[in-house]
Amino acid sequence: LPICYNLQRINLHNLDSLDKAVAKIKKAMGKIIPGQWLIGGGWDKNLWGSEFPDKVILDKVCPRNPAFFYSKDKHAAWVNSAALKKCGIDKNTPDPVNGAIRSYPDGSPTGSGFENAFDLVTDKIRHPTIEFKKLALQKAIHKFNGIGITGLAACDLYTERFSPYPYLPDKVAFNAR
Repeated sequence: LPICYNLQRINLHNLDSLDKAVAKIKKAMGKIIPGQWLIGGGWDKNLWGSEFPDKVILDKVCPRNPAFFYSKDKHAAWVNSAALKKCGIDKNTPDPVNGAIRSYPDGSPTGSGFENAFDLVTDKIRHPTIEFKKLALQKAIHKFNGIGITGLAACDLYTERFSPYPYLPDKVAFNAR
């Protein structure tokens, strides 16, 4: 299911400006309910010609939904104030071992962090429900069928990854083996 989940996330790869990334995030906001996590990744500040992104930018686009975005190299993350609050991260939160929380001069977090700092966030993101897994798998099967792929395989030991498969409608389930 990891690739199925990735198809549900906001893809910020190869966007050459922060404005384009914000526009894509804003568009995705129209498809989720208030309070739902907004998750994605692939941003590259080197393409943007700027500093690391700030929570203030995300706060304008998704003030009530916690948001979490990995960088392209997965060594940094960008979150908004709702995510920081939900995870209990504030100016009193120490940097974790092998991680760093970027901070303003007053000590409050900017919304960017590095390495193990994002474990403070990812540990709080709920595991996908069976409904989310079903939707992700249905969308992935549809997308894969559209390019001629009809078989799926799990190359790991996590047998629950395909747990939604038996619950899919027959017309979807029989389009993939």
